[in-house]
Amino acid sequence: MFKCKDCGDLDCDYDDDIAGPPRNCGDCGAKPEEQHDPNCDVQRCSACSGQRLMDGCEDHDPELTKWTGYWPGVREAAELKVCLNCLQTKLRKEGKPFPLR
Repeated sequence: MFKCKDCGDLDCDYDDDIAGPPRNCGDCGAKPEEQHDPNCDVQRCSACSGQRLMDGCEDHDPELTKWTGYWPGVREAAELKVCLNCLQTKLRKEGKPFPLR
């Protein structure tokens, strides 16, 4: 558990999310390194980093967004010691994509 260095939130506890073995996707059940189901709520778009289910990007490549066993962005947020909300806000301001995997 850590305090988010950007917003001060103390609820940044990703230890349970990144510790232990990878898990299947909580929405579509994809196993690590498998492609998500096309109707999966968790899958990110490889073209715009948005939620794949809600966008219509024609240049999306599902090979780039295979399920890793961990929620998208959790490992990156834990490494940077920021919450997922702050990570997403920071990346948007910088014009960078949100982690896809």
